[in-house]
Amino acid sequence: GEYAPLVQKFGGQRINLSRNSKTMINPLDLMGHDYSEKRLALMDLMPIMLGDLSEPQKACLDVALTRAYHSRGITAEIRESWGKEPPILSEVVEALAKMEKRATSLEKTSIRSLINRLNMYVEGVFSFLNKSTNIDFSNDFVCFDIGRLPKQVKPAMMFLVLEYIYKKMRSSLERKLLVIDEAWSLLSRSQEAYYILEIVKTCRKFNLGLFLINQEVENMLDSQAGRSVLANTSYTLLLRQKPSMIRSVKNVFHLSDSEKVMLLTARPGEGLLIMEDDHSEIKIIASKSEHKIITTNPDEILKQREESEPQKRIKNNIDPKQRAYIKNKLNEVDIRTLKFKGFKEVKQKDLTEKTQTYLVANDKYESPTHIINIKEITDYIKKFTKEIRTYRTVKPDIVFNARGKTYAIEVETGKINNLKRSREKVSNLEKYYKDRWYFFVTNRNLLNYYSKLGKVMTKRTVKTKINRIFKSSKK
Repeated sequence: GEYAPLVQKFGGQRINLSRNSKTMINPLDLMGHDYSEKRLALMDLMPIMLGDLSEPQKACLDVALTRAYHSRGITAEIRESWGKEPPILSEVVEALAKMEKRATSLEKTSIRSLINRLNMYVEGVFSFLNKSTNIDFSNDFVCFDIGRLPKQVKPAMMFLVLEYIYKKMRSSLERKLLVIDEAWSLLSRSQEAYYILEIVKTCRKFNLGLFLINQEVENMLDSQAGRSVLANTSYTLLLRQKPSMIRSVKNVFHLSDSEKVMLLTARPGEGLLIMEDDHSEIKIIASKSEHKIITTNPDEILKQREESEPQKRIKNNIDPKQRAYIKNKLNEVDIRTLKFKGFKEVKQKDLTEKTQTYLVANDKYESPTHIINIKEITDYIKKFTKEIRTYRTVKPDIVFNARGKTYAIEVETGKINNLKRSREKVSNLEKYYKDRWYFFVTNRNLLNYYSKLGKVMTKRTVKTKINRIFKSSKK
């Protein structure tokens, strides 16, 4: 929560993971992993969630996980299947229940124990984990907030977050920065410490900068992982230290007597910067604007809220996940905010062929036309259901539920770049959605091409066909 003002100021995305939050990470989501890598990671994650597991229990769990993924059409052999919607924990319980019916009496004991433990995450107090991932990772500035999670599931969720970060680090050579606050809480547990140590050792190779923040140095010194991290850091910034720990700090960092005194008497912002054998005293001074954003002083925060109270009357129409807006439906503050974030004005006809001015996010992978059409179609579907998701991966652009059935729409606004890829896309859509998917085509010259591949929607027909879907689903 302390980082919320900073994230908001710079247009970042704060992912709040808690019992009542709308955002959550499905423990079984591949999140860009290779299937085999994810399965290995799950064998580390399950003991964190379920406690110690015997070898027979691990074997049964491995089989149940395989069957749960297979039920969704996800296999190790077919790489294209890895982008499908993954199973959730209840499907693993279902697989175990089927195994229990055919198991020997000895196996039944192991399987029943697994079912009882997993049921806490399916029907019990931790059932908020039994749902699909609904987080958009597209923002360049992401803050994971797990402060409100029950302490019993924090280790599991932190494992998933670190797993995602580790995969993200290895996926590209673009410059990245990872900041981990209260790092000692992760380094004190072996499973999370593994990811931290791997990131520390390989981050330079993947162009990642790593900042580990800890209030008390002794917590870092108490674990082997913490000492390994300190040994691999390029530089260390020490602020004021407690008298009870100064001797250990002095020995570990080879401080002089004068530096020891300096750390005992340092004021806020004053400290010692250590880069290899070079020790330099440092004083960090925040500007008034910086201080206003980063302060954690309760009195200062209350004063800021009182000063900004009149501004609350202005309705905020900005959704951090939305990438296109109709300009005339925004107030001036929203328009300035979006333009500051890099949104551009684009004129385009909506589904009724009326020309609108949109503010569209700058995206190097998707055109403004593509983004606008996704917005227009999803806005119309929202009149019928709230169960709608959009994707920017190998999954369809739009997926929605109509009375228990799942439908998909693939938006095609460009040229035909690759016939083989189009056929593979059709094959994947048919496998998972059967006949409940459509192409939405904006280029009339390509209607004949896409009509041969599957059912087609256009601006003229999209509303009628969506109406039919929801009308037929009510029967």
